[in-house]
Amino acid sequence: MASLPQLFDNPQSSGICLTTYLHGMVIMTNVLTDTERDRIDAAVRALEARHGLQLVVAVVQRSDSYEELPWKAFAFGVSTAAGLLMVAPLGGGEFQTLLTVAAVLAVGATAALLTVFSSVCARLFLSRYRVATEVRQYAQSMILENGIFATPDHQALLLLVSLFEHQILVMPDKGLEPYLPPEVLERVISAMEPHLKKGRIADALSVGLQQLEQPLSAVAPGAAGGDLLPNILEVRGQ
Repeated sequence: MASLPQLFDNPQSSGICLTTYLHGMVIMTNVLTDTERDRIDAAVRALEARHGLQLVVAVVQRSDSYEELPWKAFAFGVSTAAGLLMVAPLGGGEFQTLLTVAAVLAVGATAALLTVFSSVCARLFLSRYRVATEVRQYAQSMILENGIFATPDHQALLLLVSLFEHQILVMPDKGLEPYLPPEVLERVISAMEPHLKKGRIADALSVGLQQLEQPLSAVAPGAAGGDLLPNILEVRGQ
């Protein structure tokens, strides 16, 4: 697989996200450092060479825009503030009603803004089902847009990390499914999660690749025909 040097060889040392486009996706280049990217790229190449398959590692900023989150937070803030003010009303005499309305709206607006500027706060209003659905749908779109499941012998694999959602997804093509049943994929994900929660993205990816080594050792080498897909995709997402 090609490592997309034209996209990833010159990341911004200032931390400003450099973006370009690949198959309609916005590419970001400031999640992995040069050293980390080289380490992951080498591990992917080695795994592909040993087992004759194609593997794509994807790091996505977020799998959906979740435009409803500020509104959910606003509603929560307003209802909570209104309930508290019913128990302990504000003073203010003739201006009590105005002050109460202003306070309720201020709390709601603050809650909404927190979801915009704080990923931790935003995740409080996300359901597990919604997260799992959006991450899977985004992974499927990456597979289609990049032809990941269109390789010879269908021996390809997508390892995706979605940062905002703190989610990991491993999706094998049908040629690898017999070697990677759900229980094996769960073990891979479980081993990666502690590193992801600590923000060590490269370590999480390295552990995931190591965990995939043993089950993939039983794969009969396919007719991949060399480097067909990018090893690493860093995508800003939705």
